[in-house]
Parts: sequence; structure tokens; C-alpha cells
Amino acid sequence: MPNLWETPGGVCDAEDQTVLHSVARELWEEAGLVAKLIGPPVGDGYVFDTLTGTAVRKLNFIVKVDAGDAGIAVRLDPLEHQNFLWTTEQEVHDGSAGKTKLELTTADQKAVILEAFQVESTSEQET
Repeated sequence: MPNLWETPGGVCDAEDQTVLHSVARELWEEAGLVAKLIGPPVGDGYVFDTLTGTAVRKLNFIVKVDAGDAGIAVRLDPLEHQNFLWTTEQEVHDGSAGKTKLELTTADQKAVILEAFQVESTSEQET
């Protein structure tokens, strides 16, 4: 969906041992980021129909990435994504970050990102 924003994601491949392996692989393939910690989950996921009419369940997770010695360096797959932003909860809520309009791929995508901020905020308060 060109010119629209979304989080990295994809489908489980046959070689993925678990859903979490798939999460780590997709994050690496799409953003060049190494997952350091996956979880907690965000919500129960949601079901949608693909362009081919197949119903799939999308699961979402909070992911901490390995910053490495050089810090966090995003490397996008140009066939998957055009650009990236680190945003605040308020920017996602408002639909803009500075001069950049944050038009997300779906209302579900926006809802899960906002829910992820709440999950992360709650888990930080518990530690």
C-alpha cells in the first residue's frame, strides 16, 4: 500500500519454528533490525481478508530491538517500505509527525499502534 504507514509484519513461513521466529525474521527482512525481546502481545489480534480473499489473523507484539554498538540503524527493504519514522503516541493519534502526515494502512493498524503504546506504558509502570 504505497504512501501509507504500517508497522513491519508479514506471514509465517514454513521454515519459521514459531510465530515469534516469524516476528524476528520479518523485522529483520523489512527493517534490518534484530529483535532483542518479543512480547508482550498487543491485543488478541484481528482477522481480515487479503486481496486474494483469504482470511488471516494478524497478531501484534511489542518488540525491543538490539541497538548494537552503533545505535539503532533502520535499513528498509525498498520493495516493502519507502520510509520510516519513530513516533510518539500523540503523533499517531493526531495523524501527523511534524510535517509528515501519518495516514495508516487501516483503522485496525492505527488502533493496534495506539494500544501498543498503552501496553508498553502499563508494563513500564509495573517494573
